[in-house]
Amino acid sequence: MDTWENSRRPALELHALGRRAYVQRAALTGSFLLLLGLQGCFFNAPRLAAWELGATGQLPDCSVALYGDSILWGAHNGLNRWPDPPGMMLRRLRPRYGVTDRTMPGASAYAEAMKFTNIHLASRIVVLQYGMNDAGKGYPYEAALRAMVLHVKAQRRTAVITGISNVVGGMTLRDEYDTTARRVAKETAVEFADWSHVDFDPADMADPVHPGEAYSARLTQRLAETLDRVAPECRGGSVVVPVVLSRAYPDQTAAMP
Repeated sequence: MDTWENSRRPALELHALGRRAYVQRAALTGSFLLLLGLQGCFFNAPRLAAWELGATGQLPDCSVALYGDSILWGAHNGLNRWPDPPGMMLRRLRPRYGVTDRTMPGASAYAEAMKFTNIHLASRIVVLQYGMNDAGKGYPYEAALRAMVLHVKAQRRTAVITGISNVVGGMTLRDEYDTTARRVAKETAVEFADWSHVDFDPADMADPVHPGEAYSARLTQRLAETLDRVAPECRGGSVVVPVVLSRAYPDQTAAMP
């Protein structure tokens, strides 16, 4: 028996060596195939274009804060709010934007300027949509609007001024204040969203002052196109970020009811 076992030992050792070599080859082959698969994933993964990342290779700052009255808040027939207000529409039109909605029904540049010029602005772009209530109540408008723009610039943010949307039945100072908004934008070198010349049909109004959903969507589209001139790198749609609907500024971010 010992002689027979001794005679088989070289064959058994050779067989064991062969099995170990086979296992090693299989492991190497599996690792190689896995590496190829991972490389395929990396090579085929969607990438942001260089212009989308910017010179630093980081995602662009696409934060925008909306300050304005019931038009940009999305009001109709009193304090009813459209289920898809402009802030939400803007986020859908430009998914890369992080939208903070600080709009308030009844707000005017005249009444808000002092408070606004004492707050810290965190968003890269600040939209100023005022003038309707200033015109309707005969408030001084230009000085307040200019103060707001200067505050935005002092904080190294980018201001965007909107024109005043159309109304049914006329408003004494509406046209004059729309012209004022356009002039202030030009003189302070900020972009102007020309709401006065957005397609307008009185049938699209929810009430004499507030846009219906279709007109509101066209106004928001014009705002989005204006933002494209400010931040073309934010026009893409590969990143979806939330919109914050807040009751008031400076720091409230509770969702609206």
